[in-house]
Amino acid sequence: MLAEVRERLRQDGRPVARAAGSPLEREFAYGVARQLFEPMLTAEAELGRGPLFAGAAAQAASVFTVEAIRPVGDLAVLHGLYWLVVNACTAEPLTLVVDDVQYADSPSLRLLAYLLPRLDGLPLTVMLALTSGAPVPDLLAEILRTPSTEFVRLRPLGPTGTAAVLATMFGTRPDDAFVAACHDSSGGNPLLLTELARGCVEQGIAPTSGNAALLDTVLLPCRIRPHLGNMPQDVVDVAHAVALLGNEADLPAISAVSGLGVEATATAVDRLIRSHVLVRAPAGRFGYPHQLLQRSAYEYLDTPRRIRGHRAAALHLAATGAEPERIAAQILQVPPGVVPGAAGYLRRAAETALFRGSPDSAYTYLRRALPEATGDEDRQVLVDQLADVALHSDVEAAARYGEQALASAVEPAARAVAGLRLGEALLLGGDTEAAIRAWRDARQALGEASPPHDAGLRRHLDAYLVNVTVLEPGQLHLIDEVGQAAGDDEPPSAGGRALDCVLALRAAFEARPQAAPAARRGLSDGLLVRLGTGDSPLVCGWLALLAAEDDLVGTSIDHARREAYRRGSVRAYGPVHALAALHELWRGNLAEAEREARTAVEAVERSGVRLGRPFVAPFLADILAERGDLAGARSALAWAGLPEEPPPAGPMYFYADTRARLLRRTAGGERAVAAALDAGRLFARFGGDNPAFMPWRTEAARTLHRLGHGDRAAELALAEVALARRWGAPRALGRALRVA
Repeated sequence: MLAEVRERLRQDGRPVARAAGSPLEREFAYGVARQLFEPMLTAEAELGRGPLFAGAAAQAASVFTVEAIRPVGDLAVLHGLYWLVVNACTAEPLTLVVDDVQYADSPSLRLLAYLLPRLDGLPLTVMLALTSGAPVPDLLAEILRTPSTEFVRLRPLGPTGTAAVLATMFGTRPDDAFVAACHDSSGGNPLLLTELARGCVEQGIAPTSGNAALLDTVLLPCRIRPHLGNMPQDVVDVAHAVALLGNEADLPAISAVSGLGVEATATAVDRLIRSHVLVRAPAGRFGYPHQLLQRSAYEYLDTPRRIRGHRAAALHLAATGAEPERIAAQILQVPPGVVPGAAGYLRRAAETALFRGSPDSAYTYLRRALPEATGDEDRQVLVDQLADVALHSDVEAAARYGEQALASAVEPAARAVAGLRLGEALLLGGDTEAAIRAWRDARQALGEASPPHDAGLRRHLDAYLVNVTVLEPGQLHLIDEVGQAAGDDEPPSAGGRALDCVLALRAAFEARPQAAPAARRGLSDGLLVRLGTGDSPLVCGWLALLAAEDDLVGTSIDHARREAYRRGSVRAYGPVHALAALHELWRGNLAEAEREARTAVEAVERSGVRLGRPFVAPFLADILAERGDLAGARSALAWAGLPEEPPPAGPMYFYADTRARLLRRTAGGERAVAAALDAGRLFARFGGDNPAFMPWRTEAARTLHRLGHGDRAAELALAEVALARRWGAPRALGRALRVA
């Protein structure tokens, strides 16, 4: 069907970009995306300088070449590829066609998922084809669940359709009995029917009633075992070599894998083409006409022959200077110890994947390289790299490898760095107590008399420990361990700026005047944003300035947004959009606030970081409630995945505050009052009492007044007015005065 669609679009003069997924290349970062766009690139564009790479699309250049390109984050690459697509369809409408999408690599699926909500207004059509009943990866399932996705499910051919296909294949009208027999044999499957008819033509079986009984004797190419069984062994070996090589099957590669000379290989390939087993592919390559045929030929091989073939393919690709990821695709198919130098090839493939903004693929290559390590030093380097890369793809694995990296680190500074990273992985994975232990041990490893150049590292550890006090209740004792000294240091360090920001939020929670100056010190020079470090400290600084209504917060968030889309990660851009949403909400720009919040939701779902939901869900719920969409607000709050009553652990104060406000707007009564008072008690467990964050008193007062408890309502409202005056920011004071 896709071939017919492509042909009709070409006849209409509409450009089509096509690609096909492959089981062998599922770990090849942006393999499908490269198939789609590489044919459009000129020699100039391949270096990222052509019209396709204009503007923000330049960030996607690393997908197509890693020469002279520094590593970029996965979000930056996604954003760049989006703009590359925009540039590609600027002049005329474009159709992207991906066959066997169930075999597409994860980064390419992530791109398709990223494109879907951004298709409105683009002259772009995306067509995906997958085999019915095939396992569907999670990212593809997400695409298929999107409301804008339209499904076309092909029904089996009926007798009339079967007769039409047969008439085309035979060049004459088939007898009715022959049509019925072919329909029964193929089940109406167009591929099987076509192959059945082709087999009849090759074996001289005419489409007559008398030959209907002979269909069971026809050898179909997709029934590869009996078909190859009638061919010479060298031809069979070539067929298997093509199945092993996938998209790399040119004559030299087929020769290397099959063990035949190039001339003998060419002769065998010609015979397989004449038998319709193979077809010619672009760039002097050869392949199977359908994935089903390739899989059938591949599965015909026993395990020892598969291993030998993949080993030969890997060594040939390495000897001919193939891309590291193409070599790695072959190594991934064999056990450790089969391919000499496999660890080096896999590490280079991981580096290439990181250059292309695919930490998931890099993690796969590094994990597979680990059993190939030839010594303790090599293993230690790999474990350290795995601990870093896994933070972007699998926080549980990041903690596991982080513990191994910490155990092998010797120097105090190295142990401290390993401990800092381990604690971050543990915190993201929800094990706060273990994270605290990791950071404490890291501080102890540095020692009190650590060299001056370790001061920034110590402050970074202090920052993460203080940050726990705003993420988990009952942890205020950590402030006594660290102290409340500012992180001011010379020269400026990321650790010092991070400590400034988390201490600022602590001061803001307690409505102390030191909050805004500390946050400005932490954010004003943009060091934290430029280094891309300390997502949590950045959020702390932004929250403190938002509560203080300081104009610097908008400048800093905009800077972080630019950096995120230039070189950041999907995991990191969620907080940027979440805080931008809160900023716009508190300024009253509800439409812009909703757009930012929904982008933050997308980021949290993409990254899988559970910690983001208790923040993003209430922000979106408040925005929708302000816009009058109470049903949408309830759904947004439910997206947090929390029980009706907020749990006692975790940063649930924003969730509790929004829940109380929503109950007042929907249910009212004593239940709404109780929810507001509970929100205040919860915030107090974090040492917080600032109405700029949690106006629980006026929230309770509004419902109490309606219930006839005027004295208690006035008492709460006036107490909030006093607190808001002490804090000094207009928004909180104005709200309190209106209620009072």
